[in-house]
Amino acid sequence: MRKPPDFSRRLGERLRSIRKQSGLSLGDVERRSKGEFKASVVGAYERGERSISVPRLARLAEYYGVTLEELLPTEDEHVHTPGLRTPDADTLRLDLVALETAQDPEARIVERYVNRIRIDRGSLDETEIAIRREDIKAIAAFLDMDEEEFLRHLVQMGVVAGRRNAHAPR
Repeated sequence: MRKPPDFSRRLGERLRSIRKQSGLSLGDVERRSKGEFKASVVGAYERGERSISVPRLARLAEYYGVTLEELLPTEDEHVHTPGLRTPDADTLRLDLVALETAQDPEARIVERYVNRIRIDRGSLDETEIAIRREDIKAIAAFLDMDEEEFLRHLVQMGVVAGRRNAHAPR
C-alpha cells in the first residue's frame, strides 16, 4: 500500500487522538452518529488512506465537540489536547444535571465549587453554568491537576455542556 502524504498522516493521527481522548471506539462513533460516520470510513481518515472534505471535517469536529482548527495538525507533532472552546474563550459551560449525576469522586468537589458560584450569581435554577478561566485554574489546582488535565477530566466525566463524550448517549 502507498504511504499517505505527510499532511494526511498527521491529520489522521490528530483525528484518532481526539476520538480516543473522547473514549470512543470507531464502532461507538458509527453507532452514536446513527451511521452518519461509518467506522470503516473514519478509520480510513485516521490512517490517512482516504481524503476528507472540509464540510465533512467540520461536521466531524462538531460531532467531537472541538473546533475545526483543533482537528487540523500543526507543525508540532506533540500537540496538546484540544482546548475546550465556547463562544467566550475565557469561559467553559458545564452541564449541571450531568455534574450532579456524575459518579466520579472529583465531581463532588467541582459541584461544591460551582454551587458557590451559583449562589453568588443567584442562578440556582439553571441547568448550565459558565465558569471562568480563573475558576478552572482554581479547581484544577485544588485537585492537584494542571489546567489541561482538569479540562480532559471534565470531558471524561461528561459534564461539559454541548460536548459529546464516551459517557453521553446520543
